[in-house]
Amino acid sequence: MLGLKGMKRKALICSSCLILFSITGCGAFRKYDSTTLRLSKDDGITQYIVEDFDTSLYDFDDLIADMQRQIDECNEGSQKVTLKDYELSEDQKAYVTLEYEDDNAYYDLNGYPIFYGTCLEGANAGYNPVSKAKSTQNEEYLDSVTFDNMSDKYKLLVLHEATCISTSSNILYVSEGVTLINDKMASTDSDEIAYIIF
Repeated sequence: MLGLKGMKRKALICSSCLILFSITGCGAFRKYDSTTLRLSKDDGITQYIVEDFDTSLYDFDDLIADMQRQIDECNEGSQKVTLKDYELSEDQKAYVTLEYEDDNAYYDLNGYPIFYGTCLEGANAGYNPVSKAKSTQNEEYLDSVTFDNMSDKYKLLVLHEATCISTSSNILYVSEGVTLINDKMASTDSDEIAYIIF
């Protein structure tokens, strides 16, 4: 995940999900209080980065310029990643919004393995959440018959990163290391490979 402080690394990473979880009333740009991946129905990913930013140590404009350079290198002639919005608030919080065409674009920029697509696409790519993910309703483990029946009707997210996740529909199954916040939000633990089905 692109962060705002580790400028010497190619894949700049937000230090952690702040686990504040509540949604503010500041409109779409300041929609989240902590760094969050918003998953759209069309396989696109929007990343809302939220971090404390010390202006005595870093220059925000220089950081944004450096971030844009890395995005341009990643795009290489095609618009896979877009720096949509950015702002430094009076209380020294940095807000940056990045839009990714798909999971491949996210990986190309950040270097974190990630899969986001239908359950059928996930199965074809070798991802198997059977006996790893539990129902958010009754905590029963996902079985192979149920997963096979999900096919292209439901979405699967697989990642190994600590962040917050916002989905386009209700979350049905989560694996160990995933904390359900509400019907459409969860947080993941960097120590576990996360499976989320919605």
